[in-house]
Amino acid sequence: MTRALTLGALLFSLVALAREPSKAALEAATRSGKYAQLQKVLEVPEDLKTYGEVHDWGWWDGTDWAGHQVPPGYWVYIYPHWFVFKVQLKKTPPPSPRPW
Repeated sequence: MTRALTLGALLFSLVALAREPSKAALEAATRSGKYAQLQKVLEVPEDLKTYGEVHDWGWWDGTDWAGHQVPPGYWVYIYPHWFVFKVQLKKTPPPSPRPW
């Protein structure tokens, strides 16, 4: 019985580890240092259809997404995870006016 529990715990840990975002995904989510202070990571693979593989949503102050309780923050989707950051360090400049 102990061996079965140990094997079960190991398999559970491996599955949980496989679902964790990679270091590269976390780095991409910061948008080259634009965002900092990660608050939450959500796994929502079904959002791929709506947001694509990479989407910088920006600020959202909602409290619930896909059945998860979430803090307000700056949201970035890197399939299959949403990353919610507390701070925006770099502002994105507005587009330049067109000459015509």
